Amino acid sequence: MNYLVGAIKERRRAFLLTVAGVLFIFATAAGAATWNAINYHLTLNPGETSHEICSGGTMTVNGLSNNSTGTAGNVNTLCGQPNCVTAGLSTSGFGPYYAPSIYQSYGSNTFVDYQDVGMSNLTGTMCNPNQQATNWFLTANAADNGGAVQAYPDVQQLLSGSGQGGFAALSSFNTLDAQWNTTSPRDNQGNWEEAFDIWLGGYSSDIMIWTDTSNERGSSSSYGGATIDGTATIDGVSYTLIHYGTGTDPERMLVMNTPEDFGSVSVADVLNYLISIGDIPSGVSVAQVNFGWEICHTDGLNLNYALNNYALTAS
Repeated sequence: MNYLVGAIKERRRAFLLTVAGVLFIFATAAGAATWNAINYHLTLNPGETSHEICSGGTMTVNGLSNNSTGTAGNVNTLCGQPNCVTAGLSTSGFGPYYAPSIYQSYGSNTFVDYQDVGMSNLTGTMCNPNQQATNWFLTANAADNGGAVQAYPDVQQLLSGSGQGGFAALSSFNTLDAQWNTTSPRDNQGNWEEAFDIWLGGYSSDIMIWTDTSNERGSSSSYGGATIDGTATIDGVSYTLIHYGTGTDPERMLVMNTPEDFGSVSVADVLNYLISIGDIPSGVSVAQVNFGWEICHTDGLNLNYALNNYALTAS
């Protein structure tokens, strides 16, 4: 798989100034419009509705012609943002990275990936300004595609060991814990869920832990035809258990009944619980632990999804 890194586009007639770690792009002959690359807002000249801040593209801002500032929620195209790729069928992502907070991250097996699930009409921009696996964001716009998941932008950690398939044996872990901190759209916007996606050796489908959902996605009617199996409490956290598909290895999902945009979860305890109730076989290994957002649609809006911090630890 080829991983694409968006090149920094330099603005015509501009000079750069860094103040307290914040990069500003100032217009010279073109006027006083500025782009704040950390807080993601644009300051326009009076009367402007758009302003070119990068070579070969225009940042369009809605409803700001008589205002001085606007936030990323008003921005249609982040063409001037460094280290960005356009979300779409040909998008891959960023990396590999070395991430000190992620277990077994060696600089060759940790990625930030834009996973197009197929038949996607999602557009937008995925940006990794600091080139870190644990801090990046996506601005997305997707029309409804019949409720289907269209993309899963995520951080991916590939694990190895002596277990099935050459992956890390679940039995080798005393602990396998993940911590996350995110900024998601408002619960009443779009159809999406924030989730871990865990792939195993010895089980052909994935295991998902949904940590936060939009209102539409979080209602049982929006589980995409999944079967509700009941509820469970693991480490004091209440989940609804659902599965999708038939056969011996369906996709299994645990939906947190109290959504969290930051927190921690014991991946090992969740998997061991599924073994204890016979949902997955004993002796499985852990091939990948991924975390991001499954996006179905955005109500035709530009919605912002940001990973602020992330860690995967083990003992």
